[in-house]
Amino acid sequence: MPFPEIRHCLICEDVRLERRRLGSLLGFYGTTPDVEILVQDFSLLVERLAFLFMGQRGDGQYRVSVHILYGPEEAIVRSPERRVTIPDAARRYNLAVRLDNVRFPHPGLCTLVLLVDGQAHYQTTFEVRKGEPADFD
Repeated sequence: MPFPEIRHCLICEDVRLERRRLGSLLGFYGTTPDVEILVQDFSLLVERLAFLFMGQRGDGQYRVSVHILYGPEEAIVRSPERRVTIPDAARRYNLAVRLDNVRFPHPGLCTLVLLVDGQAHYQTTFEVRKGEPADFD
């Protein structure tokens, strides 16, 4: 069976796995493509950024990574590949990927690409913009 089709992507600061197969989202930004990430200072790093890819059924072993790009050429993140095993084709599969210390160099529209075995499997966008001081109080 192929890697699950991704239906939605949520962006937050972190995803924690809890008991009973529950997940907790921390610092929820929203669901792509209607997400804005507010940056206070573009010279500083965003400490944590997590993506929750919500998929359909699948099984097998895969190598996954994410890329974040401004336009087609300017890659700002290319995460290392990690191995993922989906053990049960009867269940829907969700994949959480957390990135640490991301630098967004300027405001703009970013493209998020989920790669599976080196091939683009899912692509979406989100907006990065400079927040106002009141956004960070």
